[in-house]
Order: sequence, then C-alpha cells, then structure tokens
Amino acid sequence: VNSMVNRVGPTFVSRLQTEMGAASADIVRAYMATREVFGLVQIWRAIEALDNQVDDTVQKAMILDTSRLVQRGTMWFLRRREWLADLQATLAHFSPGVQRLSEGMPDLVTASYREQLERVSAHYVGQGVPADLAFRIASLDELYSALDLVEVAVETSRAEAVVAKVYFELGGELDLYWLGGQISALPAESRWQSLARSALRVDLSSQARALAADALKQFAELQDADEIVAAWRVRHQQQTDRYRHLLGDVKASASTDMPMVSVLLRELRSIN
Repeated sequence: VNSMVNRVGPTFVSRLQTEMGAASADIVRAYMATREVFGLVQIWRAIEALDNQVDDTVQKAMILDTSRLVQRGTMWFLRRREWLADLQATLAHFSPGVQRLSEGMPDLVTASYREQLERVSAHYVGQGVPADLAFRIASLDELYSALDLVEVAVETSRAEAVVAKVYFELGGELDLYWLGGQISALPAESRWQSLARSALRVDLSSQARALAADALKQFAELQDADEIVAAWRVRHQQQTDRYRHLLGDVKASASTDMPMVSVLLRELRSIN
C-alpha cells in the first residue's frame, strides 16, 4: 500500500473505485500484478540511481511515463479479475512473455513507430540517461499491449513474436497509434468526459487485440507474420478502404472530438 501511494498518489484507489466499481483489495492486487509483471521496481530503482547525475525534471518525466503504464495495467487486470485470485500464478503466466516482448520490441514494431521510439530514447540519452534505460522508458506505452499479446499467443497457440508482429503490423496499417494519441488528447475536464475518454481507450485496445487474434485464426495455416498480414489485407480490403477514407476525413479536420473517434472505432469493429 505504501509503495502504491508513493508511486501513483493517495487518490488512486478512490478514483478507480469510482470509475470501475472495484474493491480496494482488488485495486491493490491489480497494482501489484502490474508492478511485478512489467518489472517496474527495477526501472524505478534505475531512475532513482540517477540522482545528481541528471536533472530532476528528467527523472520526474520518466516516473510519469511509468505511472501511465501503472494506471493502464492496473485497469487491465481489474477488467479481468480472474487473474487477481492467485498473484503468483499470474506472474508466472505473464512475466516471461512480457520480458521477451520487451527485449524484442525494436524488431517487432513497425518502422515508423521504431523511429519514434528511437527519437524519444535519443532525447533521454541526450539528457544523460543510460541508453538501455532510455529505450525501456520510451517503449513503455507500447509495452502495455504485451498483456493482450501474451493472452492471444496462448489463445491461438502461436509464438509471442508472431502475435506481436501481426498486432503491430495491423496497427500500422490502420494508424491505431495515431488514433490512440488523439484519444489521449481529448478533453477530460469533467468526470464524465474522463470516463468517456477512458472507455474509448479501452475500446481501441480491445479492437487492436481482436483484429490480431482474428487474423491469426482466419489464416491458421500460415506461419509467417508477413504472410498473415498480406492475406488479411486482401480479404478485408473493402472494409479497410472505408475505414481509411473516414480516417482521412478526421485527420483533415482542425481538431478531433469524441464523435469522430466513436465513428472510427465503429468502423474498426466492422472489420472481421
């Protein structure tokens, strides 16, 4: 509990109780699962070891980056509370796969997103952060998806690397990272706006997972991730063309609002 309060603040539990109707004990368990599965204690220690070596604003920025993962991971486990009954079993199930995906991230993400990871990492390195820690921090936002990827790998009896490659390639095809950024930028000045934004973010993650899982199941005879994506692209060309047309309209707009995002998510759901 002390660790949780120190890392995510004293209102973390009450906010999730209100937002998700979760019991306080489940919130603590979900926080612990997230902290351990993603190896955040080691990351926090590495950040703290930079005291008097880098500017404290750089350390604070990295801590904030980890806090986003803590919140998203905690909410992921709260939506799947069957994983909270036995934390040792949960760690044994998720931790090895998450670690492998973390190490392989540079080779799994699309080229455009890899360039972004490298830019963020280079920024931190330029501030005096060791390269390995800088890259870990830069990849935290995308590493959140590892929870879904581990489950899809089990569900489809596929190697995690194949699942991740399909997941990220389809995300690149549909510009889902950009869409996620637009959701994060939506206003959340009231409780209901905050809840709506959170729901949209969850919906996007669910759709990204479903698209990858469906592609892997639809083309079960194919083993290569690139071949799976190519076959999926042919089968769903009409649906994806419509989605891209709407996406282009949204990108051409002066700003993005919740109705626009809702329409795009509806189109994503139609691709099956």
